[in-house]
Amino acid sequence: MLKLALRRIKIPEVLINLMVNLFTNSKKSIIKDADITEQYSSIIRIDQGEVISLLLWTIYYDPLLTEINSLNMGYEIEYCFKNNVQSDQVEKLKVNISSQSYMDDVTWIKVTGRN
Repeated sequence: MLKLALRRIKIPEVLINLMVNLFTNSKKSIIKDADITEQYSSIIRIDQGEVISLLLWTIYYDPLLTEINSLNMGYEIEYCFKNNVQSDQVEKLKVNISSQSYMDDVTWIKVTGRN
């Protein structure tokens, strides 16, 4: 899945291979207090708290959230405002909210009975 997600955003193949190799069949340890734990194996996994995990989370979830947003199944927020204090002209901004996501928490919003 990591390879497919990286190819979707047109990352060069050499960088894709580097990133996949970083997280495939690796040995890891945990630094705690003044000691290091025994190594453990990781087949292919990006640990939570890994420096690059925030970026990779965005890359993984982008196709899903893009598809959800294209369905227009959420709710719409409309905001009216004056762009210029000296003008009486009111502008409207409409935004469709179909999902909310942060890190590994995703909420898909489906509004039923919509006119």
